Amino acid sequence: MTKSEQIKQLEQTLTKLLGKNNYIEYSKACTGKYRGYYDYGLEFEDGAKYYISTGRQYYFERLTEKVEMYQYFHDNYEYLEQRVKEIIERDNRQAAKLGLEPVEFISLHMINTKNKYYDYLFWIGIKYKQYGIDFWYTDTNFYYACCGVGFNDEKSVEVYFDKKINRPDEKLGRFNDFDNEKYASIIMGCLHRINENLILT
Repeated sequence: MTKSEQIKQLEQTLTKLLGKNNYIEYSKACTGKYRGYYDYGLEFEDGAKYYISTGRQYYFERLTEKVEMYQYFHDNYEYLEQRVKEIIERDNRQAAKLGLEPVEFISLHMINTKNKYYDYLFWIGIKYKQYGIDFWYTDTNFYYACCGVGFNDEKSVEVYFDKKINRPDEKLGRFNDFDNEKYASIIMGCLHRINENLILT
């Protein structure tokens, strides 16, 4: 298989992994620091654009990485879902002690958000319910864990989840500033402000 054929196959695979049907390759001129270079990526049938690389030189390598990341998410969905449920159950036990409303896990979802620098970001996040309302949660570390990538001091996906599960209560985010009129829940080990109008005091 030629390099161009491999790229075509990877592009088709990534399109399916992102929940899209059709794509075309796109390029756009960079500005500022990277003036003179071009960004390359895929544009899907709904107009969403997915950035792959700056410069064509690294396109194949970056495209391969993207496919591996989203393939890991799809292949390990049940495992990731179970680990998230474990963390939420642990957080809800602590939330009850603090008088906070428990969180009801709904599912893991791919969340498409537009970013002025990198077109559309296909983040992986948690959909959950609280106070009868559906909410979304994601952060960078969680996204990379769901893609099978260690991040910063997290050496593996298992280490990331184990740290969340075994987190001492005093390690709760902003615990020293805790005020149940300010925070509505504990989600993935951090005190999380959802909406001040929803907080019951």
